[in-house]
Amino acid sequence: MTESTVEIAQKEFSVIRDLLLVPLKPDLKNEELPSHRKWRSGCIPAGLPDLVPVKPPSDREGLKEFCNLREGEEGEKLLVVTVENRGNATAPQSTTRVTFVDLSNFNISETSDKTTPEIPAGKSIELEFDMQRCSNSNCLFIITVNAKFEIDESDLTNNVAIGLCRVGPL
Repeated sequence: MTESTVEIAQKEFSVIRDLLLVPLKPDLKNEELPSHRKWRSGCIPAGLPDLVPVKPPSDREGLKEFCNLREGEEGEKLLVVTVENRGNATAPQSTTRVTFVDLSNFNISETSDKTTPEIPAGKSIELEFDMQRCSNSNCLFIITVNAKFEIDESDLTNNVAIGLCRVGPL
């Protein structure tokens, strides 16, 4: 005797219902749901890092977007790039790239890669890039974190930022 479509649907629904009744562990602390919540909702996020270039906290006059300048030990201009891990897992070592653009002809004037060390979830690090190739009064640059796609991330759409600095005395 073959099963009817209704009987098959009821069995499939039963399996789905049983899966939904499994207690949800909503965060990394592995806390159980409160007793009044019996149904699973949404997906359980996989533990993945999410690297993001972060705007510097500053109200310096003339600061544009991701422009965070520092003077090096020998008086050189350095661009300080902050990389934050907004994911829920430690990000292994990766590569951060800054591409400097010549505004006179919009060609790439220099590309510089730096090794980004391991970053725990919720933490950030700073990397310094030499800006000597930016000789114009304005310096356009593109920051790309995880530039070589070395690590799996929860979101790749937030890995690139564009910045502009007025280059002059610090």
